[in-house]
Amino acid sequence: MDRLQQVMSGMAGTNLAGDGQPEIVSLSYAGRSAGLGEPDPKRRLVLVLVESRLLTPLTGGTSLLDRLDRLVTDVRREGNDCRLVAAQLYQGGAQKDGWVLLALRRFLRQARDSLGLTAVVLVGRFPEAQILRRFPWAPAFERTISGVATAGRRYLAVDPELVAATADIVLADLTGRWEQLYRRAVTTRALYLLPNGADRGTADWLRAGREISGNVVEFDPEVTTRDVFYLDEARIQQNLIGPVARVTIDRFRTDPEIAPANAGLANPIALPEIAVSRINAFHVAVRLPADRSLVTGLRGQIIDGRVTDSQGRPSPFTSTVNYSTEPTADPAVWVIRPDEFAPDPVLERRLLAEYLDRNHQFRTGAWPTRPGSVAAVAHPASDGFSAAAAADVLERALPGAARTVVQDPTPAGYARHWANPGLLRLLIAHSDARLSEYRPTTSTTALDDALGPQPFRWWQTEPVPGKSPREFRYLPTTRGIGGDVDLRVHRTLWQNGKVTDVPSILVHNGCGATAPENADTAAYTDPAFGRWQNAESILFYTNCLALVGRSKVFNDDGHQFVDGLTRPGATLGRGWRNLFAADARVQPAGSDIGEQAARCKKSYPWNLLGDCTLPLHP
Repeated sequence: MDRLQQVMSGMAGTNLAGDGQPEIVSLSYAGRSAGLGEPDPKRRLVLVLVESRLLTPLTGGTSLLDRLDRLVTDVRREGNDCRLVAAQLYQGGAQKDGWVLLALRRFLRQARDSLGLTAVVLVGRFPEAQILRRFPWAPAFERTISGVATAGRRYLAVDPELVAATADIVLADLTGRWEQLYRRAVTTRALYLLPNGADRGTADWLRAGREISGNVVEFDPEVTTRDVFYLDEARIQQNLIGPVARVTIDRFRTDPEIAPANAGLANPIALPEIAVSRINAFHVAVRLPADRSLVTGLRGQIIDGRVTDSQGRPSPFTSTVNYSTEPTADPAVWVIRPDEFAPDPVLERRLLAEYLDRNHQFRTGAWPTRPGSVAAVAHPASDGFSAAAAADVLERALPGAARTVVQDPTPAGYARHWANPGLLRLLIAHSDARLSEYRPTTSTTALDDALGPQPFRWWQTEPVPGKSPREFRYLPTTRGIGGDVDLRVHRTLWQNGKVTDVPSILVHNGCGATAPENADTAAYTDPAFGRWQNAESILFYTNCLALVGRSKVFNDDGHQFVDGLTRPGATLGRGWRNLFAADARVQPAGSDIGEQAARCKKSYPWNLLGDCTLPLHP
């Protein structure tokens, strides 16, 4: 038995939670990897872990095994050794994603220690890590504390913050102390204090060892966060009894997660020891059930038309199903909500197959990469978001590339930009887990022309109110879209072939673009976890090879990813790791020690979707 097989066999049945429900059921070679023998110790090892569910036959589903075998062959041809591993992990309803992830991390650490593992690509659904962090600082955000408005004055905040809704640094940092920091649930309470004599702009009173006093103080109600890695770094002494509250900060950061070897860095943070990336279409491969509302559970039937036509594109239909709807920019238009859509396993495999096909085509030279092309989209300029400056950043990795620069587009302009080639792309827009915001459209005609017909977005009306049983008309429309761009836009572009065939490597600087919704309330296998995910809808529906983005609200950018691609032979995994290396090399920016504490771990929420083993220049 080879060493990797021994490691995999040894991990079967791992149950860190001690609840009798193993986090790792089995790990085994898949496809042609079973016949490749022991990994070559003289070559760097890459593992492609695939969710075992995706290898089981599915009626109407595209087979993925040959394509995954081909990916292994491509990686090995480029000089690394590679194996395909089927992973059967915990699938129960208990929310213990952190334990599952830590068990997987133990496997990767053993593979690194005994076989020289350097990268892992996760295909399908795998657990994700949330990071909650508590530290003292002095924000300038407006707040009312015990009825007193801060009015521009800085104030003390010791408020636990979800600094990463998903963070692959936990999986990639194999020597850090993450295992001690996992909590199935943690209850916290934020403290706010407006110091006596606080003024606008400065926080001179914020120093270690110095007493901070004030009579305007408030505790927030207790909040429980589930399934989280908790970095409790605030070391404070407090006396809140009496008319004047007194707080002394002993330490602003304690870095409980870092490996001892990282303590001497200019900015001591966790560093990835392997590259990690994810290829997961489950959250964005969705369909509208024809016979029921998933929100209410009430059933009905179609009276006229079909949900989709023979090509799978949305069509008008009349039904007794009263789907739950949400408002749009047009008060007259309410459209079917995302939580009415069910997972579509057939579409999921189609999207994965398409991704693996373009991955192979790119690696084998189907598209030239020199001088290449760059495309940048930004909105709004009034917030300092510049498409021209973003294109300049991309050209650091592709000097002399053809440029597409789109400033402050409507959704129509955003959609049209996808027709232009952009090997490297950069998007800057206010975003969240589901959507990004651009300039509100004033013309549905322009948007319809940019997207093509039959948009993946149904408007609900009730033609004959009072009829029994009630009947509802559903019409595909872009009316009322405003400035919102989400899965509906990207899927419509995909179904109508409106995207250039030149694939893209994309940096998304929008806040929370890679965050999975409901991560604190649902297990990673729950359809509610990550439904309608913003970044993943871009990855799979706009012909992308990879997307790097962050899972937190922060004034940060991914330019260090681009800088990591400038060296000859650089892979996307190297670009992702450079986000952390660049932060570790310099002390965190900030006008005071509290702001530095807030910024010191800003690389943690950056994640890479796609294939970390891809080179920029095959």
